[in-house]
Amino acid sequence: MHPVRHHDLRRALVVLVPLALSVAGCAALMPGQPDAPSASLEPYEGVERLEGRWSLDQLVEDGVEASVLVVDSNLDSRDVSEVHLQKLREWIQAGGVLWVAGGGLESDFVQRLSRFDMDDFTFQKAATGRAGGELIVRGASPRMRIHDHPLTEGVDRLYLYPRYGFGAAEGIVPLVEMTDTDGEHGVVLAARPIGEGYVVLDGTVRETRTFRRMPGFDPNHPNAELTDAGWRTYDWPMLFDNAVEVAQRSLGDERFAEADERGSN
Repeated sequence: MHPVRHHDLRRALVVLVPLALSVAGCAALMPGQPDAPSASLEPYEGVERLEGRWSLDQLVEDGVEASVLVVDSNLDSRDVSEVHLQKLREWIQAGGVLWVAGGGLESDFVQRLSRFDMDDFTFQKAATGRAGGELIVRGASPRMRIHDHPLTEGVDRLYLYPRYGFGAAEGIVPLVEMTDTDGEHGVVLAARPIGEGYVVLDGTVRETRTFRRMPGFDPNHPNAELTDAGWRTYDWPMLFDNAVEVAQRSLGDERFAEADERGSN
């Protein structure tokens, strides 16, 4: 394992487009039906992307209205000041969830918020012996584990394409672990508690790279299985539902109090 190194790949564009997600609609899906919600990191209700300098500045000027902030691109560390880090850290400590995936895992400022180790994790799919995705069913195999945690409550089935594995750094809590038939092991999804909130480390594949093309992988459906009925995401959307709910439990009362105080002035 080695610390994540920053690679200045690109300056990200800002995308803060809230997209409503009906929790009731998710619960109404029958087991035999393909899941409707996307397994991508497109914003759900209560979830926003943190990308670009001006969105960082909004943290300082307006605070964070979302319950979950997603960082899935490599933000230029020169755009992240100590004040930005302080505001992010205070928001997480109060109960917010910072979900880090894809290029976001290479961002230096994420390491400054929460130190972690990661390395490439090449998981060999049992059926083919090639790198690929795999369905994980809670309790079905000791090699495929969905751990009990507030972020994984009710999550029993996940189809994941692993890309990175996270080391046992101080405070890192495994959420999903995978071990292939060759004994290669990786913690693909992990959380680091900070105060009342979490930094979630998502090591699943998020984009197609020429050196890592996986059969069946589609960047528009990154953690989904293609079936005869369409793309099936299983319980992936529930992870985000849980993250929003966990954050709102801690942020809710404080946020309403602040809103009431602003309204009375």
